[in-house]
Amino acid sequence: MLIEQRQLVGDSGAEAVFQTILTHANTSESLNQLLKIHFSARLLESVNEVVNTYLSAGVNNNAYTKDFFLKPLKELRAYRRIADPAYYNDTNLRALSYFFEAHAEWQSKNSQTIRYSLSRIDSAILLQPNAAYVYNIKGLLLNRAYRYNEAAAYLSKGRELAPGWIYPAHNLAISLLGKGLTDSAEKLQRYVISLDTTYQTSYNGMAWIKHAKGRIDSAILYCKQGLRHDPKDPWLWKTLGFMYLIPKNYSQALKALHNAHLNDTNDIETINLLLRAHIGLDQPDSIWYYMRKCLSAAKPDEKAQAFLALGQTLQLYGLDTLAHMYFKIACDKDSLLSDAWYERGNTLYKLKCYNNALVC
Repeated sequence: MLIEQRQLVGDSGAEAVFQTILTHANTSESLNQLLKIHFSARLLESVNEVVNTYLSAGVNNNAYTKDFFLKPLKELRAYRRIADPAYYNDTNLRALSYFFEAHAEWQSKNSQTIRYSLSRIDSAILLQPNAAYVYNIKGLLLNRAYRYNEAAAYLSKGRELAPGWIYPAHNLAISLLGKGLTDSAEKLQRYVISLDTTYQTSYNGMAWIKHAKGRIDSAILYCKQGLRHDPKDPWLWKTLGFMYLIPKNYSQALKALHNAHLNDTNDIETINLLLRAHIGLDQPDSIWYYMRKCLSAAKPDEKAQAFLALGQTLQLYGLDTLAHMYFKIACDKDSLLSDAWYERGNTLYKLKCYNNALVC
């Protein structure tokens, strides 16, 4: 029953029952071997379903949650505990384990977590140097760390190994945008859209390319086009809200950002943008509410990013002394957060604390 319901691992999963049978049940060795073969086959089948889904871009990008990757990681570890080593390639399974572990944290905002994930995927690359999927996640994580030149190199390798795969192409377009190569980024993102017009994330990428070119109206149109394919995509709603903030269209920004918040209630970037919209509308009660919410919603490893985001908003409205205090807290909480150090130094310079600014 547990196997049919795909409850394969965990304290109440099929593996726990299976181990109890092996340890305590009065069963023959031949029956134990049959049980091992059957259960290990189901574990590997479940892992392969995730791998095939990923390689074929078979689900909405928002399905790639932490649990999406941790579940097959646990199943793979269970498989290695149960299956006969003569029947599998341990090098490939170890590389896949590192991949799942690294990708589980792909949305992390904590610099130390990203660094650890990068070390995991480096191990995977050593084990499988010709697998496109390891270069894709390596580039994706480097993009998250704003290391766009390095990211572009790994993603180009991923595209070389899998020319028609949409993920490294999309992520490479983001790298090119980060490098300031907006024309090249737009050309590649158009190619990504041609590969799959329903892949809503590519429209978000195109919106940011249009933003970089100063074409906010076009950016808004691409957000709306992407939302036609996925009306609940929080990234697209968040980007749309940001774009509306630029021309100070606060009412439309609030509508978009509330939709983003509805579909991802703990995203601190969305909460911070809601704060900016309420500052623009001069609504003190809402301003204080969202300032507190930005900090309370942040997970322990996101606190530094929350203080950084609040500091950037305060700086945007000329509150440099208070902004510096928030940047300092962000630096104290995550000493590797380069954006916080940059913003802190920039604010100190504006406050004419030149010597301290140079240290940052």
